[in-house]
Amino acid sequence: MATCVRVLCVLLAEPFLSFALASEDTTMSWTSKMKTKRQAEVGYTIPKPAECEPELTTVNLRQSEDLSLYYIPSCTRIQKCGGCCGNFGNKKCQPVEVEPLRLKVTVKRYLGKRKWKTLPPEFVNEERHIRCECGCIVKESDCNPLQEYSKNECQCKCTNKDEKQKCDADTQNKRWSQTTCSCECRNTMLCASGFTFNNVTCSCEEERLSLRRGAEYPVTMSLSSPPTKPPRGVKTRETSGLLMTVIRTLSTSESNEQREFEKAKLEREYKKSDQQLNELVSEHKQELTQVMQLFGKISNNITTTRDKLRGMKVILIACKTLLSCRREELKKLWLEGVEHKHILKLLEEIEQLKDVPSKLGSHLANKEYLDATKLLVSALNVGDGALEGVEALRELKNELHHKKERLFVLTLREISRIVFLEPSKIIRDSRESGSFRGKSKWCRRLLDASQNNSSGLKDIVKEHNFEEELSDLAECLGLLKKLPDAATSIKNNLQPDVYGVVDRVTKAVLQLLLDDYLDIQNTATETRQTLAYQDRIEDVSLYFSRRRIQRNRDTSLFKFEQSSIFTSHLMDQGAPSLSLTSYASDKQRDKKLVCSPDPNNITVIITPLLKFVEEVEAMNGVTCTLNSFINDYIKNVFLSREFARIKKLVEGATKSSDAWRTPTAPHVTAELNLGRPLLKSTLQVSTAVRDLEVLLDTLPCHKPDALEILIKLIKNYTETCGAAYRGIVHPGPEDKTLCSVSWLKDEDISRFLKSLPNWLNLQSQKPLQRLGRPLKREDTGEDESPEEVRQRNIKEAEILLGNLTEGGQHEIISDLQQLKSLGLLQESMEWFAWRMLQIANKSKRYSNDSNANLLSDYTKTLSDLSVEFEELANTCLLMLHLEVRVQCFHYLLPKHNSYGKTKMSCQDPDPRVLELSRVLISIDEALNSSLQTRKIKYIFEGLGYLISKILMSTIKQMNQVDDVLIHKMCRNIFTLQQTLTNITMARDLSLDHARNYFQLFFLSPEEIINEMFEKRPDYSKAEITSVFKLISLSRSRRILSKRQCAVNLRMTGCQSCVD
Repeated sequence: MATCVRVLCVLLAEPFLSFALASEDTTMSWTSKMKTKRQAEVGYTIPKPAECEPELTTVNLRQSEDLSLYYIPSCTRIQKCGGCCGNFGNKKCQPVEVEPLRLKVTVKRYLGKRKWKTLPPEFVNEERHIRCECGCIVKESDCNPLQEYSKNECQCKCTNKDEKQKCDADTQNKRWSQTTCSCECRNTMLCASGFTFNNVTCSCEEERLSLRRGAEYPVTMSLSSPPTKPPRGVKTRETSGLLMTVIRTLSTSESNEQREFEKAKLEREYKKSDQQLNELVSEHKQELTQVMQLFGKISNNITTTRDKLRGMKVILIACKTLLSCRREELKKLWLEGVEHKHILKLLEEIEQLKDVPSKLGSHLANKEYLDATKLLVSALNVGDGALEGVEALRELKNELHHKKERLFVLTLREISRIVFLEPSKIIRDSRESGSFRGKSKWCRRLLDASQNNSSGLKDIVKEHNFEEELSDLAECLGLLKKLPDAATSIKNNLQPDVYGVVDRVTKAVLQLLLDDYLDIQNTATETRQTLAYQDRIEDVSLYFSRRRIQRNRDTSLFKFEQSSIFTSHLMDQGAPSLSLTSYASDKQRDKKLVCSPDPNNITVIITPLLKFVEEVEAMNGVTCTLNSFINDYIKNVFLSREFARIKKLVEGATKSSDAWRTPTAPHVTAELNLGRPLLKSTLQVSTAVRDLEVLLDTLPCHKPDALEILIKLIKNYTETCGAAYRGIVHPGPEDKTLCSVSWLKDEDISRFLKSLPNWLNLQSQKPLQRLGRPLKREDTGEDESPEEVRQRNIKEAEILLGNLTEGGQHEIISDLQQLKSLGLLQESMEWFAWRMLQIANKSKRYSNDSNANLLSDYTKTLSDLSVEFEELANTCLLMLHLEVRVQCFHYLLPKHNSYGKTKMSCQDPDPRVLELSRVLISIDEALNSSLQTRKIKYIFEGLGYLISKILMSTIKQMNQVDDVLIHKMCRNIFTLQQTLTNITMARDLSLDHARNYFQLFFLSPEEIINEMFEKRPDYSKAEITSVFKLISLSRSRRILSKRQCAVNLRMTGCQSCVD
């Protein structure tokens, strides 16, 4: 028992001794550190913290591990985020704003013997970091459902603390995982056969028992009571007295025998105590283990807490020392704060000064002269006040003074405009708006005012707030302190301003003369009448249907204002006529003109008239109003009239019932040097566009306006052509789509057809065909070998056969007139695309330094429109190419296993084959009158390979075969081969391949194998397998049962031959 007491005393005293030693060591280490710091104050370097910001980082540009490749350069430096983020390691410098980079790297391959080969350059995609911030490494998305995210600590914390406490109770076998927030076994092991590892007991158990224990273990754990502390021995008076008696006996005994007796007695007691202690330890082993573990945890927590308290104590002492030592520095920082506050105020004033030019510009643009003056004066006062000595603001101050002088000039110019220009401008505008002298109250009032010393003119001027504007301008001059200078300037410029009024009146007379010769009054009236009924109310549902939109009949409505009843009523009332035309006609009776009035006269007189205007402007040095008058007339009146006229012509040509079916006459086709006719509507649109081309030559200063009208008309025509194409290929209901249209919408099929050599050769022949030069063999690009042509056609047939879906009569175009219309649309769109390209190339020659950028934009738009017409033409041609193949699928594919059940003679072809031959011949005749020969060749080229594939694929649909059926199939092939020969004028060898395939059914299996070994025909394994299977099905069951093994052997030999 004494030994136990000594052990417990040592255990209880150990933490206090360790704390004392630790405190002493900490004090010594702090003292030594302070001493070392004082000794090392001379010659040290304070490192600069690495802030989180973009910095140059080496990036590897090598993309391949091949050592024979050399990359130039192999690496580079790019701005990447780098730097430190705190002392705890839970944050990282991360990019906030990045810029993508595409780096071009030169690649060379070393071939040996000092030879190099330059390879195509490679492009490496990288990112340049523009702005960086410190962010948490662990994000909120990294937490699982049992965790919650702490933004301050940048980590995921477990929320199931009760489970953690239960897990910490069994630290010998279990441990708590902060990652998964679950209790895991410390050691896992591989169990023998029949045993499984139990994650609850952390041991290997039998499979049956493990299930039972796994279900019962939580109940057992929940019922088990927590370990209890064993009761301590009661320190009685008798026990302490016994100890004191032993000590007294040992100290007062005189003989060794008595000491030996006490010693033996004490040893017996010790042994007895040890035995009892061992029994108690073995009995309460689990409780002692838990107590020791808890004691160890408590000791660790106490040690950790003492370390933290010790660190806090050191930090507080250091803070106290620093505060006492840096009192002066704090005072200095306070003074710097006051100074920075004043500097911040100055910086705000500087920022306001920097914004003054932009605000001043906006005020001047809105003609807010008073606000601009107040802003400028206040800015100058600030600049001359506290910021007077700032050298960095010298340029800004100079700019503000320059703005002040410019504002003074603008104010004087505005005063001159109000005094000398506005009154005459108001009178001129009222006259140009249609109110002539003696025909309105305003004119009569103006006439009376002019006869009474112009006293009434002041009232007219007041209506426009001229006095208020002049008052504001005078206030501006007063704020600028420029009133004397303004009075002197106005006095000096008085005579030139009066001369300017006289000059403007003279030019107005010339404008009246042009009104007569250009017939502006009637032209303006016609334009207004055209635009008045331009926005008609139509049925909106027509634009969402696939039917053709009916022709619009532009019929003008009845105008009551032009009726005789209304005119007589006005005459009875004594009112003047409201029609400008009647006044103009009365005016023309008194004048004799050199030529009849016509708006097109402007195209003849524009060049000498502009020269006259240039001479006048050169003499006076100011802009002539006659120039503005001419430009306004051409842009607002003449070009608008031409646009309305040409638009009406285009609508009349495209909205007729037969606009997309009527071709041009033969003599017109010959005049245009075309091989095939075009749509009559397309030629009419081209004629209308040619009128706008003439305006590009006759109106050199208005080429952008003419090009804008041209582009607007062509865009409308593009939409009309697209609607016409959709009306041709979608003749039926909306829920029934043509099979060829579905294939054409498939990007893979369309891309494949456009990548074939026959399509590329066809596209390369277009430039030579437009030049009118006959095509030679070297121009056609026909350099494919027969084997390449065969492989290309076979691949096309396989792709179309793989995308085939079962459909009915609605999936083909039965009306040949639609195919002919599609051919005419293809030729017309291709020719019109060439015309647009001509206009685009011609407009490039018109560009000069003043309008080069604008004309380049219009030229690019014309080129894009040409590409759209070209794409529509290509779509029509591909549509015809696919439609012919869909016809073959429709007539040749068996319907409900029709092959093998016919009772007709073997000498007669199948009715569907005859129908297909008739359809192909009809399509050829229809397209010959609308498409060029090279395009027809493209449509029918490779059709034999497709028919061959379709016929050979019908073997899979047959249940039996006989000689009559084989003869009939060969007859079908012969009929189709004759049809294709008549169309293409060349024998199609691909159908011979199909006929030889069907003739294999006349042979026995042994003969087929021998022929394959000798001739090795080009048949696939699936095709040969279908032959053997069909031959086997055609024989009787008896023969099949006897020779089944032989047939399997033949099949194996045939497959080896094919492989």
